Amino acid sequence: MSERYSAAQARALLLELARLPAGVRDALLRDLTAAQRAELNWSWERWAQQGQEPPAGPWRVWLIRAGRGFG
Repeated sequence: MSERYSAAQARALLLELARLPAGVRDALLRDLTAAQRAELNWSWERWAQQGQEPPAGPWRVWLIRAGRGFG
């Protein structure tokens, strides 16, 4: 899992993982190293919601004005 994915790709990967039968999913997760499991659990890019990832292309300022429930 050292490869970098966009937030959208990471979400798609997590959805595919969630769709697997519980036994298969558990076996795959057991095969990960402790560091890989920690990255999966704590990596913001994997859990970011649509609109929370940086915009494409060059930018100087990235401003998010958000209220309750944004993230």
